[in-house]
Amino acid sequence: MTGGGKAYRYGGEEFAVIFAGRVAEDCLRDLEALRQLVEDTRFILRARFRSKKKKENSGDRPGPRASASR
Repeated sequence: MTGGGKAYRYGGEEFAVIFAGRVAEDCLRDLEALRQLVEDTRFILRARFRSKKKKENSGDRPGPRASASR
């Protein structure tokens, strides 16, 4: 992300982006670009009732970070 903001985890699925020294109106364009990036990113959803055992070939599948990069 550009614009100088720093993202922090706020909760389970929530996060906050802090732009030190900038007022909210000056951050809107950067926040909209971030929102659009998240909207356009494909995420892998895990099954709700997945097995607790790790699969031996789990390294073969890319995780959310790998699939989110462009």
